[in-house]
Amino acid sequence: NRVYALLGLVILLSPAGASAAGPEVASIFGSEMIVQRDMSVPVWGRAEPREKVTVTFGSQSKTAASDSLGRWSVTLDKMPASSQGRAMVVKGSGEAVTFENVRVGEVWLLLGPRIGKQYSAEGPVPNANTRIRSLDGGRSNHSPTPVESFGRNDTWGPGQRNNVFDVMSIPLANRLNDKLGVPIGIVRVGIGDLDATIPFQGFAAIDELKD
Repeated sequence: NRVYALLGLVILLSPAGASAAGPEVASIFGSEMIVQRDMSVPVWGRAEPREKVTVTFGSQSKTAASDSLGRWSVTLDKMPASSQGRAMVVKGSGEAVTFENVRVGEVWLLLGPRIGKQYSAEGPVPNANTRIRSLDGGRSNHSPTPVESFGRNDTWGPGQRNNVFDVMSIPLANRLNDKLGVPIGIVRVGIGDLDATIPFQGFAAIDELKD
């Protein structure tokens, strides 16, 4: 009787419909994102060790098993530019992670200094086929190793209210969209030390910056 009573207690305490958590995906990924055209597209994250993870996008479906530390990565084949929004689904042994309205186009990286909230301003509104994704510098205490970030998969694309950094990134995205005629994604990264992101060879190759 005690065994049955304990089993009944477990059932009562277990939430109905509960299921295992799904895999985590690197924070750069999110709904409304743009992925790079005409190049292989890596998708990566974390899961339980040795867990099989499948990434499905359009007609492609790629599967890989995570390593002993739970790290996994798959690579999607090259794709032509497309303004058609499609879902990217990441599925492991638990719940799936779905990114809605993903397009294929050009992805550009825009680096700039961190700007305080006191400089917030009303920025221009992006075109329908341009998206902005804000990220922190991704480094800790000036370490050369990027900080791993998983699970916070914010939607790409700013709202009507934008900070001053958008005054640079949104016009750039819109101009590229008009010139190239494909969806444009800008990954803007605010960093504390811009010089630290440029290798010495980069300065040496430009006469004005050699010194």
